[in-house]
Amino acid sequence: TTLRDTSTFRLFLAFIFWDEECMASMLDNLAEFTDPDIIWGRTCLRLCFIGLAAFTLGRNKLANKCLGYFKSLSKLGSPNVTPIYHFMKATASPSRAKFDEAISHCE
Repeated sequence: TTLRDTSTFRLFLAFIFWDEECMASMLDNLAEFTDPDIIWGRTCLRLCFIGLAAFTLGRNKLANKCLGYFKSLSKLGSPNVTPIYHFMKATASPSRAKFDEAISHCE
């Protein structure tokens, strides 16, 4: 839907430019769109930024749902989602070691 797609890109930009008010608003818009859809790339982008923004704003229930999606794909051996999974884990409980681990999965 248009709301899903435009809200995803607005959330993406709000996260990059650290606009917490916009992130909160877009998370409200996207709360009903946390299930995967047929286009895998769109799903990954949406759930990645929903999870990152939700952890950042303390919406852990929403964030953990997204983290669970990436965890299951990472356990299946998907090389594309493993760095996302580790970055989200580091965002959930930040430490230099966790971010270093996330970065190491990008190589």
